[in-house]
Amino acid sequence: MGLETENPLEFLNQAKQALLDQRALSESLREAREQEESATRALESARKELSERKERTLKNRSEEIKKTYERQIEQIDGALKKARSQRERAKNLGVKGRIASETEPVNEENQELWRRFKAVLRKDKAPFFCGTRLYYMLFQPSGFSEFLGLFFAFLLFFLLIPIGVYLLLPERRTLYLIAVYLLDILIFGGLYVLISNQTKGKHGEAIREGRGFLNEMRKNRKRIRNIARGIRSDSSEEPYHLEDYDSEIGKAEQEREQTIREMQSAQDTFEKVTKNIITGEMDSAAQAELDQLSDQLAESSRRRSELEKREKLGEQELSLRYEQLLGKPHMKEEEIDRLYELIQSGEASSLIDAVTKLEGKG
Repeated sequence: MGLETENPLEFLNQAKQALLDQRALSESLREAREQEESATRALESARKELSERKERTLKNRSEEIKKTYERQIEQIDGALKKARSQRERAKNLGVKGRIASETEPVNEENQELWRRFKAVLRKDKAPFFCGTRLYYMLFQPSGFSEFLGLFFAFLLFFLLIPIGVYLLLPERRTLYLIAVYLLDILIFGGLYVLISNQTKGKHGEAIREGRGFLNEMRKNRKRIRNIARGIRSDSSEEPYHLEDYDSEIGKAEQEREQTIREMQSAQDTFEKVTKNIITGEMDSAAQAELDQLSDQLAESSRRRSELEKREKLGEQELSLRYEQLLGKPHMKEEEIDRLYELIQSGEASSLIDAVTKLEGKG
């Protein structure tokens, strides 16, 4: 005979206490699981923080190395740019000086031709405007550029001006256009013929001689342009004595290349050696904290595992010892209290009788 038969009330008390103990065990297991999760998060957070700190530190150190050398390269580039600019300026001055030197005889010849040109016209007492290039373009043209200028002058005086005057008239008629053209031809054409007759008629020989001087000067200007073009296109820089500038530029370029090599070497050393040293030092500094968190996690996991086993054993014991007799629906404190009251009041003679009557009431 078991306790459930001999003393059902005590059996029910033990069943109720077993339920309370199992509930307390489940609550402890829940807390243990929360502690394990908290310990896991703390360990993962510490590891993540360490990883991010290492990544941030390594990135900063790498950028510091790079920036240090980039500043040096930037300074060298500035000096290199300045040296090249000075070299270019010196070359330009040399080119200008060479052009001035090699064209000096031709320029002097032009100055002499111009002096003789003026002297011829003064000697012949020609009007002052006869000594201008505009006069020769209009009345004694020579060469493509002067004939082109004369053509545009005729367009201006005998096309654009009369059309402009006609368009300004308040009333426009064909007769007015003819009148404007006739007046334009009379004024400008007459003035042109008058000036031509007055100058060429009286000073024709001097003007023709002046034309010869101007033609010679034009040829000389063309010679000057050809000389300047040849000097500018000359690939030889030997006449300009740029050796000092080339030496300075060469040294700066070598220094730049050397700095780039040093930067690459420093970066390689950082990647292969320094990074491992920094990582190792940071790992060592954080190891104590990580070990402590790992121990806490291990302890939480051990306690959780132990409580899970105890909970499982407790559930098995409840099932084998109490649930088989009371039934799963009655494995509750309030149900056990009702069974207890039925037996204590005498309404039920045994535990099975109490369960039967309770189920009948349900």
